[in-house]
Formats: sequence, structure tokens, C-alpha cells
Amino acid sequence: MSWVYCVTYRHDDQRRKADRYDGDMSRRDEILGRHRDAIRRAAQRRKATSIALVGSVAQDTDDAASDVDFLCEWEDDADLVDIAGLWNDLRELLGCPVDVCSAEMLDGRYLSMRDHAIRI
Repeated sequence: MSWVYCVTYRHDDQRRKADRYDGDMSRRDEILGRHRDAIRRAAQRRKATSIALVGSVAQDTDDAASDVDFLCEWEDDADLVDIAGLWNDLRELLGCPVDVCSAEMLDGRYLSMRDHAIRI
């Protein structure tokens, strides 16, 4: 794929609902434990060949205002509809703001994201 992308959206109404997450469990553990299979199915349906949890949630340093960041690699024929579709699927599944970024878009400032990536 010759273009790079990151789909993100922020709106106060999209804030994470605290009651969606178990207070005794980190958001990372909640996502990886309860939602891993659904995330994998959504990624496959939307032509992502791999998906990883990255950012503050992956590092377990998130707070209530943090979004959930995903780093993806895509099939050659994936298009913007697939990418936006995965973003929407994940946002609805997790009930919070998410970012869906292409591994191709990482430059020097963001390469360290791969060091903390948790493959799903």
C-alpha cells in the first residue's frame, strides 16, 4: 500500500464509560482478556493482517481521558472504507475513543511504539 493513514476522532460524548471496565483490572488487561477475540475478528473482516495494542494503554500508563491506540498492517487491497470500518468497529466494541494507525506511517518520533506493542 503506497499511502499512510491514521483514523482518529475525539468528542466529549465518546469518552470511555467507566462502567464498561472492571475497576480491579487495568484497561489493558480488560481489552486483552475480554475483547481480544472480537478485536481479531474485526481486524480480519476489515483486511488488517496484524493488529497490536500500542500507546499508553499498552504500557499501562493510561488515565480516564486516554484513547486506545492500535497499530495495524493491511492487505494490499485494503482501502479507506476498511480502515474507517475497523476504527468504528473498535470504537463501538470498546465504548471509548480509539486511534487506528498504519505501521507504515511511523517515523522516527513514533518508532518506539513498536517496542511496547502487544500483538492481538
